[in-house]
Amino acid sequence: MEIKAQFSQDGDPIAFYNTDLHPSDIIPSDAVTITESEWVDFLIHQGERRWVDERVVQYSPPPATPTIPDQVTRTQALLALLAMPTPITEAEILAAIDQIPDLIERERARILFNHPLWKRADPFIAQIGAAFGLDGPAIDTLFQQAALI
Repeated sequence: MEIKAQFSQDGDPIAFYNTDLHPSDIIPSDAVTITESEWVDFLIHQGERRWVDERVVQYSPPPATPTIPDQVTRTQALLALLAMPTPITEAEILAAIDQIPDLIERERARILFNHPLWKRADPFIAQIGAAFGLDGPAIDTLFQQAALI
Protein backbone atom coordinates (compact mmCIF):
# COMPACT_ATOMS: atom_id res chain seq x y z
CA MET A 1 0.00 0.00 0.00
CA GLU A 2 1.22 3.46 -0.91
CA ILE A 3 -0.40 6.64 0.41
CA LYS A 4 -0.52 9.75 -1.71
CA ALA A 5 -1.57 13.17 -0.49
CA GLN A 6 -2.56 16.39 -2.16
CA PHE A 7 -1.79 19.68 -0.38
CA SER A 8 -2.80 23.30 -0.73
CA GLN A 9 -0.18 25.96 -1.43
CA ASP A 10 0.01 26.53 2.34
CA GLY A 11 0.67 22.84 2.95
CA ASP A 12 -2.75 21.95 4.30
CA PRO A 13 -3.88 18.47 3.28
CA ILE A 14 -6.66 18.48 0.69
CA ALA A 15 -7.01 14.75 0.01
CA PHE A 16 -5.41 11.38 0.72
CA TYR A 17 -5.31 8.42 -1.64
CA ASN A 18 -4.54 4.77 -1.01
CA THR A 19 -3.06 3.30 -4.20
CA ASP A 20 -4.60 -0.09 -3.35
CA LEU A 21 -8.06 1.50 -3.38
CA HIS A 22 -7.81 4.42 -5.81
CA PRO A 23 -7.00 3.90 -9.48
CA SER A 24 -3.96 5.89 -10.62
CA ASP A 25 -6.03 7.86 -13.15
CA ILE A 26 -8.01 9.57 -10.34
CA ILE A 27 -4.98 10.45 -8.20
CA PRO A 28 -3.95 14.03 -9.04
CA SER A 29 -0.56 14.43 -10.67
CA ASP A 30 0.57 16.81 -7.91
CA ALA A 31 -0.14 14.25 -5.15
CA VAL A 32 2.99 13.24 -3.25
CA THR A 33 3.85 9.98 -1.55
CA ILE A 34 3.75 10.09 2.24
CA THR A 35 4.40 7.45 4.86
CA GLU A 36 1.65 5.77 6.81
CA SER A 37 2.89 7.45 10.01
CA GLU A 38 2.74 10.88 8.30
CA TRP A 39 -0.80 10.10 7.15
CA VAL A 40 -1.81 9.06 10.68
CA ASP A 41 -0.17 12.24 12.06
CA PHE A 42 -2.33 14.35 9.73
CA LEU A 43 -5.47 12.45 10.78
CA ILE A 44 -4.81 12.63 14.51
CA HIS A 45 -3.79 16.29 14.45
CA GLN A 46 -6.25 17.70 11.93
CA GLY A 47 -5.67 21.41 11.36
CA GLU A 48 -2.41 21.28 13.35
CA ARG A 49 -0.07 19.83 10.73
CA ARG A 50 1.21 21.05 7.36
CA TRP A 51 3.39 19.67 4.60
CA VAL A 52 6.45 21.91 4.25
CA ASP A 53 9.71 21.07 2.43
CA GLU A 54 8.55 17.49 1.91
CA ARG A 55 7.89 16.77 5.57
CA VAL A 56 5.14 17.11 8.17
CA VAL A 57 5.53 20.16 10.41
CA GLN A 58 3.52 21.29 13.42
CA TYR A 59 1.19 24.22 12.73
CA SER A 60 -0.64 26.38 15.26
CA PRO A 61 -3.58 28.13 13.60
CA PRO A 62 -4.20 31.71 14.73
CA PRO A 63 -6.93 32.09 17.33
CA ALA A 64 -10.37 32.53 15.89
CA THR A 65 -11.67 36.08 15.82
CA PRO A 66 -14.74 36.22 18.03
CA THR A 67 -17.87 37.04 16.12
CA ILE A 68 -20.50 39.41 17.38
CA PRO A 69 -24.03 38.20 16.76
CA ASP A 70 -26.24 40.51 14.71
CA GLN A 71 -29.13 39.79 17.05
CA VAL A 72 -30.06 37.89 20.20
CA THR A 73 -33.41 37.11 21.73
CA ARG A 74 -34.80 39.42 24.34
CA THR A 75 -34.62 36.59 26.85
CA GLN A 76 -30.95 35.92 26.07
CA ALA A 77 -30.12 39.62 26.45
CA LEU A 78 -31.98 40.03 29.73
CA LEU A 79 -30.35 36.93 31.21
CA ALA A 80 -26.91 38.12 30.05
CA LEU A 81 -27.59 41.52 31.66
CA LEU A 82 -28.39 39.77 34.94
CA ALA A 83 -25.12 37.79 34.71
CA MET A 84 -22.96 40.92 34.39
CA PRO A 85 -20.63 41.84 37.30
CA THR A 86 -23.05 44.68 38.04
CA PRO A 87 -26.39 43.17 37.02
CA ILE A 88 -28.89 45.26 35.09
CA THR A 89 -32.51 44.31 35.65
CA GLU A 90 -35.51 44.61 33.39
CA ALA A 91 -37.03 47.11 35.83
CA GLU A 92 -33.93 49.32 35.60
CA ILE A 93 -34.10 49.30 31.81
CA LEU A 94 -37.79 50.21 31.86
CA ALA A 95 -37.03 53.06 34.28
CA ALA A 96 -34.29 54.31 31.92
CA ILE A 97 -36.73 54.17 29.02
CA ASP A 98 -39.22 56.21 31.06
CA GLN A 99 -36.54 58.92 31.36
CA ILE A 100 -36.34 59.45 27.58
CA PRO A 101 -37.75 62.99 27.16
CA ASP A 102 -39.10 62.70 23.62
CA LEU A 103 -42.47 60.94 23.57
CA ILE A 104 -41.94 59.27 20.18
CA GLU A 105 -38.41 58.10 21.05
CA ARG A 106 -39.62 56.80 24.41
CA GLU A 107 -42.45 54.83 22.78
CA ARG A 108 -40.07 53.52 20.10
CA ALA A 109 -37.70 52.36 22.87
CA ARG A 110 -40.58 50.59 24.67
CA ILE A 111 -41.60 48.81 21.47
CA LEU A 112 -38.04 47.72 20.72
CA PHE A 113 -37.48 46.65 24.32
CA ASN A 114 -40.49 44.34 24.08
CA HIS A 115 -39.54 42.97 20.66
CA PRO A 116 -38.47 39.30 20.85
CA LEU A 117 -35.23 40.01 18.93
CA TRP A 118 -32.71 42.66 19.90
CA LYS A 119 -30.57 43.77 16.95
CA ARG A 120 -27.02 44.86 17.72
CA ALA A 121 -27.07 47.63 15.09
CA ASP A 122 -30.26 49.24 16.40
CA PRO A 123 -29.56 52.67 17.95
CA PHE A 124 -31.86 51.66 20.82
CA ILE A 125 -29.22 49.19 22.02
CA ALA A 126 -26.49 51.86 22.11
CA GLN A 127 -28.85 54.37 23.74
CA ILE A 128 -29.90 52.05 26.56
CA GLY A 129 -26.36 50.71 26.93
CA ALA A 130 -25.04 54.25 27.35
CA ALA A 131 -27.61 54.87 30.09
CA PHE A 132 -25.88 52.11 32.06
CA GLY A 133 -22.31 53.05 31.14
CA LEU A 134 -21.89 50.36 28.48
CA ASP A 135 -19.78 51.37 25.50
CA GLY A 136 -19.66 49.59 22.11
CA PRO A 137 -17.14 46.89 23.10
CA ALA A 138 -19.08 46.17 26.31
CA ILE A 139 -22.30 45.79 24.33
CA ASP A 140 -20.50 43.51 21.84
CA THR A 141 -19.34 41.33 24.74
CA LEU A 142 -22.86 41.31 26.15
CA PHE A 143 -24.23 40.10 22.79
CA GLN A 144 -21.54 37.40 22.62
CA GLN A 145 -22.43 36.22 26.13
CA ALA A 146 -26.15 36.37 25.39
CA ALA A 147 -25.71 34.20 22.30
CA LEU A 148 -24.24 31.47 24.53
CA ILE A 149 -27.37 31.30 26.68
